[in-house]
Amino acid sequence: IVGRHIQIGGPSTQWWTQLATAVAGGLAFATMLTLVMTPSMLVLGERVAAKARSRGRESAEVGA
Repeated sequence: IVGRHIQIGGPSTQWWTQLATAVAGGLAFATMLTLVMTPSMLVLGERVAAKARSRGRESAEVGA
């Protein structure tokens, strides 16, 4: 802590910038996946299952 030297625009700056961009991009992607895609896929699966159940009932009624 004592006698530290702070340098702006140092050689490791580019590495930290790329790392920060990757972290921010990953968080944005994970957020979209969690808040948009997951509920959408759950609803889609439920709709497909409901349609399959209704088709099963229709074929059972026709055969009876």
